[in-house]
Amino acid sequence: MSENMEQSPELPLSSLVTSLPDDIIVDIVARLPISHYPTLSLVSKIFRKLIASPKLYKRRTLLGFTDHRLYAVLRDRKTGDCRLYILHRRANSSNRLVVVRSLPPMSSSESYGSLGSNTYVFNYLDDCTSHTVQPISVTPQCMPEDWDGACVVDDVLYYHDCWGKVLRAYDPKQSCWSVVRGLGEFLAAETTRSQWSNTVNYGAKKLALFFPKIHEGKEMICCAEIALEKRQGGEIWGKMEYCDVVIDDGLFNILKCVTVVV
Repeated sequence: MSENMEQSPELPLSSLVTSLPDDIIVDIVARLPISHYPTLSLVSKIFRKLIASPKLYKRRTLLGFTDHRLYAVLRDRKTGDCRLYILHRRANSSNRLVVVRSLPPMSSSESYGSLGSNTYVFNYLDDCTSHTVQPISVTPQCMPEDWDGACVVDDVLYYHDCWGKVLRAYDPKQSCWSVVRGLGEFLAAETTRSQWSNTVNYGAKKLALFFPKIHEGKEMICCAEIALEKRQGGEIWGKMEYCDVVIDDGLFNILKCVTVVV
């Protein structure tokens, strides 16, 4: 190896990647887990622009790489303002709810639903790949009567019973209610003083449970990811995958949670 080559400085990995053709960069980033995107967006303006581009998410879909992204509408108790927050899933770190500043304030009385990568809010939709608002003349689906804080995972209805401190499930095929097993100790310890909760579908056989918790006199909002399994005999068991404090300021209430596929 020549002396010149030995003394040549190493280029940063980000510089090597951005020197590639645009289509190659899109293919590389499309294969990464979405949980890495918040960190990647801090590397350079090029990555920040790419992660906000619909082209990236279209490419992910074509390659078969899709993930669930969770949003929550939070109301500020001081101002009454309602804003949309995104759950940033960070590798090797706690998850956090972060406000989406590019979107306008929401209404506390609106109905929310998701379809594909869009969140529908009464008469407009939020494109969750670019976080932009698009007006629509007709809501694309009928909104059923709300089950406050409930969700459906694999055709089973789930809701957290705040008073009973259990996760309940209704299986329409069996026409019966049951208590999800395996979560009793966790729910009894963590949701003892919770007066509200929200569950949301978080992908195949998973749900996310949001609930308030008071620690050292301070109220905070927690999020637990729960894996679900239907065993022989029809019993449903749950396993807590993680539980993080996602809002450490008790001045907020969660009004609604939705999940989109991107």
